[in-house]
Amino acid sequence: MITEKQFALGYSGFWSGLLPMLERHIREVNLQVQRFAPPFASRTAPSAHGLINELAFRVFVASARSRTAPAELTPDALAASIDGATSHIRHMRQLSRTPIADPTSPQLLEATALAERHLLFFERERTLTMLPVFPGCGWVMECAGDVLSGSTLFEVKAGQRGFRSLDVRQTLVYCALNFAAKTYDISTVCLVNPRTGLFAEESLEDLCRAVSGASAVETLAAIVEYCSESHDHYPAQLA
Repeated sequence: MITEKQFALGYSGFWSGLLPMLERHIREVNLQVQRFAPPFASRTAPSAHGLINELAFRVFVASARSRTAPAELTPDALAASIDGATSHIRHMRQLSRTPIADPTSPQLLEATALAERHLLFFERERTLTMLPVFPGCGWVMECAGDVLSGSTLFEVKAGQRGFRSLDVRQTLVYCALNFAAKTYDISTVCLVNPRTGLFAEESLEDLCRAVSGASAVETLAAIVEYCSESHDHYPAQLA
């Protein structure tokens, strides 16, 4: 069994065959993004941004669920967010021997400020489902997306960069798992970056036709079929 991120990152032969127009489309997406906030001025080392970004999202989730400002979370809620973020980063870097330290005060302040920017973006949404769960399928494990509001699935990426093809592939994996399980009604997807203050939103149907030349039903069904077959048949080439 593999994670959705491993699936999206590997299997280059499958992805290039299914989504031949993805690279061109992501270039167009980055030229047509919309802004919801000015770029964030970071005062921390880029090497710490992975932990800070993960912590910012978890603080945002705790804040939204408790309807409490990020800076006013209880010590227990903040500690749980820190523990969740460090555990996640440790899992992502499981082959590395470098220990994952708790965030420093400047890193915690930056994560709190980024969490505020999450709230700024999502304040336009009436209802939020945090970390929507998608049942596993074949050799892809159960996983959770970032945010679901109505029929829109939001994928948060907080790197100091534009959106990438990997972001689209990961979002399509979530949509495919949901297509197989029929848990939620997802008709729109949105990539959002609280660091750059940018987002890109489009219908799932338009996205699939733009990157694969096929309908959403055909594209998602192809992903489900692929991960439902024997995993031994597919070497996980990096995309």
